[in-house]
Amino acid sequence: MSIVNIGKNISSTLLLPNVGKNRISTILQTYSNNDWRRYIDPNIGLNVYSKTKVYEDNMINMYVATWKPGYISTIHSHNPVGCWYRILQGELVERQYDPDTLFLSRFSVLNNPDTMYINDSIAFHSVENRDDINSAASIHVYPKTINV
Repeated sequence: MSIVNIGKNISSTLLLPNVGKNRISTILQTYSNNDWRRYIDPNIGLNVYSKTKVYEDNMINMYVATWKPGYISTIHSHNPVGCWYRILQGELVERQYDPDTLFLSRFSVLNNPDTMYINDSIAFHSVENRDDINSAASIHVYPKTINV
């Protein structure tokens, strides 16, 4: 299944009543194509992080993110509807922080096909590519509304 079809599948699934967060994670984990590579920003050499939109409709925005070696994002939040992301290549480290105190609350090492969901009620987070040589890549799905 192509990455665009994964986006369409997620979008149509979100229309169903009481969709569990794990159901979207499962859809992301079924993706086994390499067509995401065509969405890598050709200018990634100039940046440490790049996000390219792969799919958008009235339910979701979906991106492929590329992480240069050694890049770590700032601690950031996600709106109440949150974000799913799935590792495509390499290894990413997620650090979750308590939204009120910013104390570290969770540390996870993620590899393909690991999938995570985050929103502001769970934690704020930062994501890091600890590899000194190789870039990492991930899919990010941002719902516009959520029915879970």
